[in-house]
Amino acid sequence: MEIKIEKNVPMPEGTRRKKSPFTLALEKMEIGDSFAYCCQNPQRDKVLKLVYQVQKRSKNKKKFTTASTGGTNRRVWRIH
Repeated sequence: MEIKIEKNVPMPEGTRRKKSPFTLALEKMEIGDSFAYCCQNPQRDKVLKLVYQVQKRSKNKKKFTTASTGGTNRRVWRIH
């Protein structure tokens, strides 16, 4: 099977992924800001991954920390 590679074919509108509410919040945060979320294992992993990605995209200009605030709740703070 041969695959034909085509150039200059525009992408249809609406096919780009939208940013999650967590990503949007992380990008808007200023130093000292925080948000809480209910952390069940899949969601905890998702938020931690997003924190890492936003930090990496900012070339470590933005730094965050997370901590448990009791029960299944966690909080994310922007620290730098």
